[in-house]
Amino acid sequence: MDKNEFNEKKIKEKLELHIERALTRIGMLVQGDAVLICPVDTGNLRNSIVYDVKNKEKSVVIGTNVEYALDVEKGSFKPKKAGKQIPFLTPAGERNKKNIETIVAKEMRDFK
Repeated sequence: MDKNEFNEKKIKEKLELHIERALTRIGMLVQGDAVLICPVDTGNLRNSIVYDVKNKEKSVVIGTNVEYALDVEKGSFKPKKAGKQIPFLTPAGERNKKNIETIVAKEMRDFK
């Protein structure tokens, strides 16, 4: 391995680290906001919200495996206490767009 190949490998590794760090911070941010917005009856739905960083795809998924989550999000399920549609995943992502941009910008600035 020559010097250029070595440098290229180190740069790629460092970039991957910054991308993973940004995705993790984004996941934590949006998951936390979704938990705050989520309607609560038993707490099952709120407690099931997680994030998963997909390094290979350069993405982060925030969601839940609770069967009725989509019904709550789209309004076809009426939580007993709320009595109306209360989307929680979509708004958590939407209202954090600026924060997400800031996280990505910071990680790219720190990539030197």
